[in-house]
Amino acid sequence: YRREKKMENKIEETEAISSILGSAVEGSQYLTFGIDEEEYAVSILKVKEIIEMKKITKIPNLPEYIKGIINLRGNIIHIIDIREKFGMSVREYDKFNVIIIVEAVEKTLGIIVDQVKDVLSIDKNAIQPPIDFEGSIDNAYVEGMAKVGERLVVMVNIDKMLANQ
Repeated sequence: YRREKKMENKIEETEAISSILGSAVEGSQYLTFGIDEEEYAVSILKVKEIIEMKKITKIPNLPEYIKGIINLRGNIIHIIDIREKFGMSVREYDKFNVIIIVEAVEKTLGIIVDQVKDVLSIDKNAIQPPIDFEGSIDNAYVEGMAKVGERLVVMVNIDKMLANQ
């Protein structure tokens, strides 16, 4: 797999994802991305590649958060707006939005995020379980939370989030 990080935002270029994957240890490497002012992370082992926004072909009668499909080198990929999946307000896409192509529940899907932030090594012991607010918040997609320096990162369980797509 040759994976390159292609971004137009203010983040400095990091190593190609393929080189990171080569040294990744299960559960320790995470790709972080932003939605609004929040930072989320997904296991790097689930990430296939990061691509810039492209034209999405709409498919009728799908849930609003499923934006449609794209053709990625001959493969049809369903595209999900993670902002809408999380129940956040809809916003226009801009030059910072990217699509993260992930492998989850034996499917390849794309998730639209506001921006890709970083690749972090996070010790599993540093990940705290999600806070249970007695059912007032659905934590089905949240694996846990980790403090990285001054940043608080929400760990997303991409398999659970995309299980029904």
